[in-house]
This record gives sequence, structure tokens and C-alpha cells, in this order.
Amino acid sequence: MLVIGAKGHAKELLDILEKNNMSESLFFFDDTGVNIETDLYGKYPILRSIEEVKRWDASNKIFALGIGNPKVRFRMTNLFKNLGWQLTSVIANDAQIGNHNVQLGDGVNVMHRVFISNDVMIGEGTLINAGVLIHHNVSIGKFCEISPGVCLTGGIKVGDFSFIGAHSVITPKVNIGAYSIVGAGSVVIRDIPPHTTAVGVPASVIKIANPHDAL
Repeated sequence: MLVIGAKGHAKELLDILEKNNMSESLFFFDDTGVNIETDLYGKYPILRSIEEVKRWDASNKIFALGIGNPKVRFRMTNLFKNLGWQLTSVIANDAQIGNHNVQLGDGVNVMHRVFISNDVMIGEGTLINAGVLIHHNVSIGKFCEISPGVCLTGGIKVGDFSFIGAHSVITPKVNIGAYSIVGAGSVVIRDIPPHTTAVGVPASVIKIANPHDAL
């Protein structure tokens, strides 16, 4: 398996892969050129360019997303799919996932101690970080980042490419528009429009982005 990224989130993903006995023939990709060793922890090779990836004699062409930023996750997914690689999900063994009508898209990362209830849909490439609580009838779009400790109560919709900051609480039946940002520690009690940044308790919009800058 190839993990895209070799810093930050990729190191946390490695912990899950090792605990899930998925680390055999594991290698990483990071072409940023910033503080990157030849091997991660002296064990896992790090490829530094697309040319190296093309030359790598992989037994399979499966990749997982080891980066957090939604837009970067999307761009790297498209890049590697175009190279013939298949996106896969990584789910921690200690995540608690409901048995009824739970739909997880390809490339979802579900980290340690996550709770996902019944009637939940999570789109392709979305990151559900450690300790997140997702209650019933929640829909999360594709390529979102849900930060550690977030609580999504019942009946919530989170649009594509959204970012929900650490330890935020979204109250029932609230919609978070696509490409929106909710600041850490916020409590969202009303709908947040697309392409906006909202912070505070209760959360209020502080910035509206240009939709043409979305990707």
C-alpha cells in the first residue's frame, strides 16, 4: 500500500495500519522536499517524486490518504487515480460503527475512538479524526476534514470539502454548506452557508470566500 504524505496525519495513519496488520509492503509518498527522510522511522520507504512512483515495483496499486487538507486530498486522489492507482479506506479497529444504513465512501479515514451511529453517510476521501462523535441521520460530503473531538448531533448535513475544527459541536438539524470552515471550539446552532468561515459560541460567519477559489 502507498500512503500519500509522510508527515502529520500520515504518521497517525501508520499507527492504525500497523495495529490492523496492514503495514507489510507499505511505503509513503511526499514530494514537498521539506524535512523528509529517505525512510519513515528508518523502516518505510518514502518516494519523493511521481517518477519514483511510476518506477516502483508495487505488488498492488492501492493508496490511502495521509494528508488532512480537503483540497489537497482531492487533488492527490485525482492524480493517483489517473496513474492507475485505487483509493482505499483506513478504519481503526477501535472505531465504533453502527450496523444499520452506514455508508462509507472510498478513501475514508476513520481514526481511533470514533463513534458513528446508524443512518450515517460519509463521502469519498473524508477524514474522520480521533474521538469524533457522529450521531444518527448525519450526512457528510466528500473530501471533508472532521477534526479531533468534534460532535455532530442528529440530523446534520455537512457539505463537500468542508472543515470542522477541533472540539466543535454542531447542534441537531443544522446544515453546513460546502467549502465551509468551522473554527475550533465553535458551537453551531444555525445553518452555515457555503464558502464561509464561522467561529464562536454560538458560531457566526466572519468571512465569505470567493466560490471561484474553491479548488
